[in-house]
Amino acid sequence: MTIEEKDRIFSSIQDIVNNNPVIVVGCGASMGFGIPGMWDLAETIKKDFSETPPISEESQNCIKKLITKLDENVGLEDAMLSLKCTEEVENRIISIVWNEIKPKDSEVFTNIIQSHRRLPLADLLTHLIYNRADTEIGIVTTNYDCLIEYAASQTEAYVNCGCSQSHVGKFIGFDHKNQFTKLKDYEGCVNIYKIHGSLDWFIDDNGKMDCYPNITSIPPQMKPCIITPGTNKYERALEDPHRSLISSVDGLFKEATGYMCIGYGFNDKHIQPNLLKMAIDRNKRILIVTKDLTEKIKSEVIAKAKNYVIVYSDGAQGTKFKSSSETIEIVDETTEYWKLEEFISIIK
Repeated sequence: MTIEEKDRIFSSIQDIVNNNPVIVVGCGASMGFGIPGMWDLAETIKKDFSETPPISEESQNCIKKLITKLDENVGLEDAMLSLKCTEEVENRIISIVWNEIKPKDSEVFTNIIQSHRRLPLADLLTHLIYNRADTEIGIVTTNYDCLIEYAASQTEAYVNCGCSQSHVGKFIGFDHKNQFTKLKDYEGCVNIYKIHGSLDWFIDDNGKMDCYPNITSIPPQMKPCIITPGTNKYERALEDPHRSLISSVDGLFKEATGYMCIGYGFNDKHIQPNLLKMAIDRNKRILIVTKDLTEKIKSEVIAKAKNYVIVYSDGAQGTKFKSSSETIEIVDETTEYWKLEEFISIIK
């Protein structure tokens, strides 16, 4: 990469970031910390149901079809979208996913406390907020884990996840988020929209949702308030709090100056349709920082969007940069800028 190419691409990245874009965080941002991805979850689901088959014949047939798909190397999302899960199977999968992710999430939190480790996302958020006390940052994520919350808590900002701040939190949404920037001793506000739910959200049989931040097991008579892959995913999205969150995110995307996507593969229909619509119709800029240039990024962003910059791995120890204004890919063979801890050096 020549000095001129470097200056040009870095300048484009800095312009997008410094204009306070909406940040979209996908599972790629968590996997580097040991949080299970879709492949790991698929293997755990197969093992759990193979060892303890479901009770009803309908559920047994459902699981046979799912395992066959997974054995054919069909991804978990696509495999579950190809069949209609029974309530028994869906509830089991929700519990399996929670029990697989929660211990890993707790390990990350313990490591942060014991090592005083600062997360790279905290540095990005601090950069966006620095000396701008009234700044609000919007983060949209499909992740269940709490790594974003941990990073945001390492800043001077007020952290708002849509629930009241107490040991038993109630969902309050984001209608009054502007008030938080005025609270004494906080610098800015980080609003985190967890549209598929969170590890610390639980729902009872009456549909009442509570947030239990410190819990280590699923409470009796409740189930995790998370949306797992599958055809039921879109039905669950019509229920609160997910419906309210997705509605808020639609408004957030509409008002956005641009979008910064971290570890997000453009595989979720709750996010990319409106994001891309705003980006295309209003020529808003998209910045993608990711390890892999997925087929979805190629078909959804490169083929459709008019204004984008993509930072991704060259498969070795360097980085590739691709943008809507460049006719060729620009390669830096020395630095892995697609890793957030290295990416920060571009904007500082």
